[in-house]
Amino acid sequence: MNIRTTLVALALAQFASMPSIAQDLFARVTAEVASPEEPFSVQIRFEAREDGLDTLLSALEDLVESTRKEAGNLACEVHQSASQPNSYLLMETWAHLAAFRSHSKQPYAAALLQALKKGATDPPAIELMLPAFPQPGAWGTSVVREALARHKVLPPSGLNALFYFASGYDPAIIEVRFNNSKIEGADPNVSPMFRIFRVLRKDQTIEVYDPVDDTWISWGAFLKYNAQP
Repeated sequence: MNIRTTLVALALAQFASMPSIAQDLFARVTAEVASPEEPFSVQIRFEAREDGLDTLLSALEDLVESTRKEAGNLACEVHQSASQPNSYLLMETWAHLAAFRSHSKQPYAAALLQALKKGATDPPAIELMLPAFPQPGAWGTSVVREALARHKVLPPSGLNALFYFASGYDPAIIEVRFNNSKIEGADPNVSPMFRIFRVLRKDQTIEVYDPVDDTWISWGAFLKYNAQP
């Protein structure tokens, strides 16, 4: 199924009842997603009041940290305007609709809505964004994840991936974020590790980028090299 580019402005008209607002938001997102099995993004823009900024930032930090650990989350980021410091953008990207539905029931998602009620100058502007290009066949996020798991890059429960490839690109380029808390022996206080992979569509071969030599090497060669004493 072809997926058209869609920008749907979802204005929250009032903050009077947080449960009804949350239900309305998730119902609209659900209704606008063209294909429940394909990835999509939700963007929330808001202006923070000075007296509510600390509460909002705390809620955002909790949300980002927890959301990135959720199954099906591909990205969760917060950006601050360079020209208007009190203007923020929250971006969440999901592998499929079921993951977003699960996310909507989490306490930190509700906590952010409550913080927006108290700390935003106006109702946030919410946009649903769908991929601009059709996914060719089954060549999508699930296939890339399965390839990474099959080659034992990391099991699905131990990675959070940001997908940089546009549909139809071959090979697919992917950044994999290694969650240190799920790596045996890793220091949980150390920032997550990153590595760039590419997946060849023809046979789903995994290659890893070597930033030192600025080249791509096979995953098997990479493991063999790093296993040397």
